[in-house]
Amino acid sequence: MIRRSIVFALALLLVLASAPLAVANDHGTARPIQASMTGELHWKFDWGNETCPVTTVTDSWGTMSHLGWTTAHWTHCPPIVLPTYSNAHAVFVAANGDRLIATYGNDDMSSPMPVTIIGGTGRFEGATGHLDLYVDISGEWGDDGLPIEPWSWTGVMKGVISY
Repeated sequence: MIRRSIVFALALLLVLASAPLAVANDHGTARPIQASMTGELHWKFDWGNETCPVTTVTDSWGTMSHLGWTTAHWTHCPPIVLPTYSNAHAVFVAANGDRLIATYGNDDMSSPMPVTIIGGTGRFEGATGHLDLYVDISGEWGDDGLPIEPWSWTGVMKGVISY
């Protein structure tokens, strides 16, 4: 009887000790991620800046798997002077404050726009992955050739994330 109890206790100890290893092995596994967001697009003008006279700023909100209700802040220098997006960054913030940090852009401004996850905070620290952004932007131009703000922004993203 004592022998059976010892064997059972050792087996239970082995199962309990290996449980954290099973969870740890899931860390970094690519998981599907998707989002649906809407927002507003604005511009910041700095005509004295030769490399980026215009910065596009978008604030959006919606839902994102793994984050729940999410707000996002996007900024980039559009391909006006340079032939590609530059300084393109997005920060996705979950309701609990955890963040995903990403870069985005492509040379021909075609859809989908590639979004690359490069890190995060909280449970997303060290996150990696990629998303395809399908975006619809609409707005009007003023008689002076400048945009009448804000423009509407709607985006849908699908991809994979590891964290």
